[in-house]
Amino acid sequence: MKTTTNENKRKITTDKRYIIDIEKLNHGDVILLSGSALHSKIIRIKTNSHYSHAMIYVGNQVNHATSDGDVYSANPERIIFKSPNDVKVLRLKNQPDEQALEKICLFSGEIIGTIYSVKEALLTQKYGKTKQKTKTRRQFCSRLVAQSYESAGIEIVDNADYCTPSDIESSKLLEQVKGAIKEANARQIEFSNTPDPIQENRKVTYKWLHKARKVAQKRKFEIQSINDTNDFLFKHPDCDKYICKEINKSGYLTQYKYDRKVNPHRYDASLYKIYLYEHAPIAKEIIDHDIEREVDLIKRYSGNIISYQHNFSTRQLKFYKKHIELYTDLITTCRERLKVIQPFCNQTQETILLEKLGQINLLIQNQNIHQPRGL
Repeated sequence: MKTTTNENKRKITTDKRYIIDIEKLNHGDVILLSGSALHSKIIRIKTNSHYSHAMIYVGNQVNHATSDGDVYSANPERIIFKSPNDVKVLRLKNQPDEQALEKICLFSGEIIGTIYSVKEALLTQKYGKTKQKTKTRRQFCSRLVAQSYESAGIEIVDNADYCTPSDIESSKLLEQVKGAIKEANARQIEFSNTPDPIQENRKVTYKWLHKARKVAQKRKFEIQSINDTNDFLFKHPDCDKYICKEINKSGYLTQYKYDRKVNPHRYDASLYKIYLYEHAPIAKEIIDHDIEREVDLIKRYSGNIISYQHNFSTRQLKFYKKHIELYTDLITTCRERLKVIQPFCNQTQETILLEKLGQINLLIQNQNIHQPRGL
């Protein structure tokens, strides 16, 4: 039996996939997702909305509270949709200054590792229209987004502690970013199905963070995020040795090397050349994106080093030193990947690359980023 033209068109449409166009995003943008899981459907029905999940874009990654247990980051390039209506990008109508956007992104990053609370999410139905404040630091997706904005003095909903994706969608301060969704090409669909280094890092992080939480509970101290561990050890330095032992066992300090296994072309110029050849129609876009990704990572890691150096200067704990060493290694790895990219840059791309690296080198020098001695 022959397939009709209309049936062929329907098949082509069904096979299409969509992705967020990160070139159209700004730091602090809110991303709403529909979701196909059962709990997503329930949320949409309960809130009378097409969307059940909310995230914040912080530059080549999104931070969000996931229902499978915690606050973590994700690569937006790995999020593929069946329909362009399954995702919506929102932005403040009146853009704040860079300092405010930095606060929004920083807040969402500082609570990485925080436990997800189903109970608190359900209480939104009871307290969403009130001024009731939460008594816990546990998170759920829309709370993370709203609290991140609130940290910069911007109230996008009536109650940041108890709100839904629907409340965020209907915020009078936000508007939809047009053209932020595009059809995914074959490379992007293929990439979304490859092993994810971020998820591997998430697993090893929770191995030691779980142990740290148990120790802290005995001292009547609550650890939710990695940053909480910093504060806990500052008050209880005698736990430094135990937590560092668990960190070593977890593989957390060397997990970044996993990227070499799943993305070998990033570390070998000959493989990168083949990779660009295989994706020739979008080679320029790939290089542009790779440069931006590495520069963003270096800036983020530099800020982390500065923070841990401050802690180490006050109290010389192995936990702080190990993190300084980790982020220093990560910066070195980013620079290694940039060296692989550089020979394939056109003149404009190379100028941008060198300019960005110059700015970062100056930042590092001004902030006196260095390895601590001792221990």
